[in-house]
This record gives sequence, structure tokens and C-alpha cells, in this order.
Amino acid sequence: MALQIKKFHFERRRYLKTSALTDLSEWLFELARLKEFIAHESSFQIVANKVIFEIALNSPNRKMMLEVVGVPMPMERNTLELWDQESCEILVHKMPDVDLFNTDFEDLIKTGHQVHKSLEKSYQFPESGLSAVFHIVFDNEKIELHFFRQKDYIQKQL
Repeated sequence: MALQIKKFHFERRRYLKTSALTDLSEWLFELARLKEFIAHESSFQIVANKVIFEIALNSPNRKMMLEVVGVPMPMERNTLELWDQESCEILVHKMPDVDLFNTDFEDLIKTGHQVHKSLEKSYQFPESGLSAVFHIVFDNEKIELHFFRQKDYIQKQL
């Protein structure tokens, strides 16, 4: 597999993340619930059309998140996490040959694992290596895989 990676620099961003999804095939239902919560029970607003899935290499936990803006406030539902991503460089693997109708999550996760291994072999990360977490990003019909340096993750519980 030819590794095609583009580096992008993103400014600080904020995401609202679900608890672990037990069944990724139910993601549309969970997305609707998350949007409903944001619209009616939080002080956040959704920023973009992107739906992001967080995949941990050594864990079966898979979470979904949306980019939001707004000031955090106490929320009754504590199963959501607020995740702030500091300004950083992100390694993006675009998947132009893959569409939402002819792929499944297991294929995307397998590809993510392969790209992660290739990145670790091809790039030098003197600080602390790649994060063991990557993202599958659905942006309308486009699908991308995002990879990060380990130091870029800051998590806060709501």
C-alpha cells in the first residue's frame, strides 16, 4: 500500500464525545441523540458537518464526536466527554476510492491500523511517537483517517 499522507496544521478545537459505542452499525442513531443533546441540553453549537470516530489501537472502545463551540456548563448527562485538541499538526490519509455505501467500519479500522504501522516506520517522532488513537472522519461523502503525535491529546471530563 502506497502511503499518501498530508500534514495539516489545525488551530485549537473542541469536541463533544460519546461514551463507547457498543455497535458501530448504530452510529446514525447515536449521532441523532448527540445532536439532540447539543441542541436542547447544552450550551454548545455544532461547528461542521464532520462526524468523527475515535479508534484506539489496543482497545475495543470506539467513540463518536462532533466539533462544537461554546462554553462548558454542568450537564445532567455525564456520559459525554469534552475533548479539547490543542493547536497541532495532524497527519491526514485521504481515502478517495472509498465511499460510505461500499465500505464498513471493520475495513476502515483495519486500514487505520495499517497506516498507523506504516507511519511509525516511515516518520521520525522524537518526542513520544504517534498516539495510539486515530480518527475516522466522515465529511459528507469524503472519508479520511487522522493521526496525531502522542503529546497532542488533552482530555477533560465534564
